[in-house]
Amino acid sequence: MFDWYIPNIPTKTFACKECGKLLQEYQGFHGSNALFVWKQGEEHPIDQRVGQEIKISEEDMTKFCLSESFEFSGYCINDHSATFIGKCVSGVWVTTERI
Repeated sequence: MFDWYIPNIPTKTFACKECGKLLQEYQGFHGSNALFVWKQGEEHPIDQRVGQEIKISEEDMTKFCLSESFEFSGYCINDHSATFIGKCVSGVWVTTERI
């Protein structure tokens, strides 16, 4: 499994270097890998993309945090990818850098 990511990065960073299309989907394997949705600026997951019958509670989501540094990929509609590094300070995702 994997997690979803919502980075807060400049629009030009969202462009695919191969075809110029916008990167629209961000996924990675360095989080909890529980289909959580992580948003830059937040300490804990903001959602879990699973059926309601197996989704954990918002209270239980507060038990999960990202590591100090983590990697994820963004994908364009042509299935090209770009890799990013996210960094946390005091448990909050604060920066994203394309590598």
